[in-house]
Amino acid sequence: MGTSEDDRSIATQRRSGGERSADEAASAELLRANRQMLLHTASDADLTNLKIDSDGTLIVHSTRPGYVQVFDFAARIEKELGAYVRVITDDAPVRRPGAMPL
Repeated sequence: MGTSEDDRSIATQRRSGGERSADEAASAELLRANRQMLLHTASDADLTNLKIDSDGTLIVHSTRPGYVQVFDFAARIEKELGAYVRVITDDAPVRRPGAMPL
């Protein structure tokens, strides 16, 4: 059975230190302004093809099974940015046709 986007979001919130409100989530503008840091950190985690949706959700591709590297990536960038970052993988069942490459 697959993991839903909501499950991954909850897991990311727990991994990064607790529940955060949507008001504290990183915006698409904040993510774009930190493009180089995100690309470097993603590369270190073997994540590629980063995209940003208009709501600030960061979509990543991983060739490794599981989500440990995604959770670690989210925790690292959240610490750097000082804001919760919604991170999902591109295999999530929810399609985001408006997502733009980082």
